[in-house]
Amino acid sequence: FEADLLSGRKTRTTRIKEPKYRVGDIVDIGVPSGVLFEAHVDKLTQSRLSPIDGVDIAREGFVSASGFFEALREYYPDITGDSIVWAIEFRRVP
Repeated sequence: FEADLLSGRKTRTTRIKEPKYRVGDIVDIGVPSGVLFEAHVDKLTQSRLSPIDGVDIAREGFVSASGFFEALREYYPDITGDSIVWAIEFRRVP
């Protein structure tokens, strides 16, 4: 997903825990090897994971719901469509 972040294709991420930051904060966006860039937090939304629409799947950097759910299960093996999650939308700071 590093390439999707750097290209600007991935502008949203999903977490199961409430984020420690708020809308308007500047945060580090990174991968296990380090920080890629700083980003502005545009929106935080808490909801059930499912249903998720195609626009949000694309913001996550995926082309299909199945690919998105498969990737989430790598991080959160017990996650289901009924799980309550946080969606964090962000944009790269120039």
